[in-house]
Amino acid sequence: MPCVGLPGETAGSVKDTTSRLWSARSKPTIAIGQEISVSALQMVQAATALANGGVPVQLTVIDKTTNRDGSTAYHHQVTYKERIYKEATANYLLSCMETTATTGTGASANLGDISIGVKTGTAQIADAVRGGYSSTDFLSNCIAIFPIEDPEIILYIVIEKAKGETYAGRIVAPVIAEAADTIIDHLGLQRGSAASLAHSGRITIPARTPMTLGVLVPDFTGLSKRELLPLIESQTVRIVINGTGWVTHQSPPPGTPLTENMTIELTLE
Repeated sequence: MPCVGLPGETAGSVKDTTSRLWSARSKPTIAIGQEISVSALQMVQAATALANGGVPVQLTVIDKTTNRDGSTAYHHQVTYKERIYKEATANYLLSCMETTATTGTGASANLGDISIGVKTGTAQIADAVRGGYSSTDFLSNCIAIFPIEDPEIILYIVIEKAKGETYAGRIVAPVIAEAADTIIDHLGLQRGSAASLAHSGRITIPARTPMTLGVLVPDFTGLSKRELLPLIESQTVRIVINGTGWVTHQSPPPGTPLTENMTIELTLE
């Protein structure tokens, strides 16, 4: 079933309980991800039930739309679906995912100062040419929910047909940790390793001292082209500027004895 109503969404493939396609091996193979298919959006949709106490949350890609005058034309209201399992069940599964992140296959996703729950998966990919499943191509994935005690973020990362190492716990879980760190800092979530600072919001930028030439070549790093203008008019040295922005490299280096008619080349980026 489509999750967000976008064109091209896959419907996935899950057998109905009355389907004649069930076999004696369906239950064990479905348990390892075979005989079914889901999209990344469907995985996230399912995880919303875990993060929301057993009640799935309808996904959306649009928060709001505005009119030409800036007024709000549409603002998304959170829509909850029918409860699919008890809150106690959801909390238990989250605790299992947290254990996976601390001592299990997802230990590389452990953040330390913020609780996170993960589930890793490494699945064979169906062989469309010969049938069955490939022995060389795998789908390595990991889904994460954090913080566990009050879930705010669901993060799902998939690596398809990885070369060399394929186990998700080794190649996807570390990426989950890196991405989660960035998201947490971007949202400003409280975390143990973050320093708490109080700031008035007032910033004073001191005026730069005008650059002058002495007996040694100065360090031009970080100077803008505008700050270099007085030196361009100098009659003792020749300044060559390449690029725009701020000085990132210079030749000769700082501290070189300054000689008359010396050429100083500056690279700006």
